[in-house]
Amino acid sequence: MSGSFGGWVSKNPPIPITKKPDLNDPVLRAKLSKGMGHNYYGEPAWPNDLLYIFPVVILGTIACNVGLAVLEPSMIGEPAELLNSIAQQNGSISKFIRRRIAVLTQHYNKTVKKRVPYHKRDIRQNTM
Repeated sequence: MSGSFGGWVSKNPPIPITKKPDLNDPVLRAKLSKGMGHNYYGEPAWPNDLLYIFPVVILGTIACNVGLAVLEPSMIGEPAELLNSIAQQNGSISKFIRRRIAVLTQHYNKTVKKRVPYHKRDIRQNTM
């Protein structure tokens, strides 16, 4: 039988994966009444998880979000001009490619560079 991760899994694994608790067990009921039934071996949730782990995870998530929010708008380097860099690197470029680069550069200058940002557009006149 093939497993979901591509390996072979036996039909009868030697260790049970899950064990449902017997709620009729008086020892388990006593642990649950004391708040000791957090994990299978009776570890209390307070202070181990609630005090020491959760704040670290929450603060780490906030720190990652703040870091991404601060670093995202920063531009590292300068915008790439792929066509011009190819033309400069290859001195024996054909006339067709040089013309194509010129046409694409003109098209870029007419359309992309002249676009108005969304926050500066006039909605009534629908200008771009």
